[in-house]
Amino acid sequence: MVASISEFQLADNDQIERAIEIHDGPVGEYRTTTIGDVKNALNWLQRSVEAVWNAWIDNIKSDLYHVIDETNSAMIISTGEYDVIRNSLRNSYPKDNKRIPHIVSELHDELAQERTDRDFGYYYHIVIEKTEKASLDEITD
Repeated sequence: MVASISEFQLADNDQIERAIEIHDGPVGEYRTTTIGDVKNALNWLQRSVEAVWNAWIDNIKSDLYHVIDETNSAMIISTGEYDVIRNSLRNSYPKDNKRIPHIVSELHDELAQERTDRDFGYYYHIVIEKTEKASLDEITD
């Protein structure tokens, strides 16, 4: 089953706010990152993963990445010791906010731990919405 965009919510505003506070401080005049900025980056990251989904499938099949958990609406993929999120946002995200890659990576790790009730230590994870373009059907068929 593939979730529609309206059904899927990766993170709520409170979760996003906590991740922002860790990397950009509390709400105030010196803070440069908004909840909207993070939501835009999350959306951009999802669409970027979808654009190269065949490469993700290849990395899963070759055991570079591992599917940790899967629900009807999302999948959690471990990228091992390589922080795909931070590197993708640093290298390709069109906004100039140096904190966004750290915030979004932190948020994905927190969400992976919450959804699986596991602590993954030094391994990085990405929570990907299942869509027409991103699903594990090619692996499970």
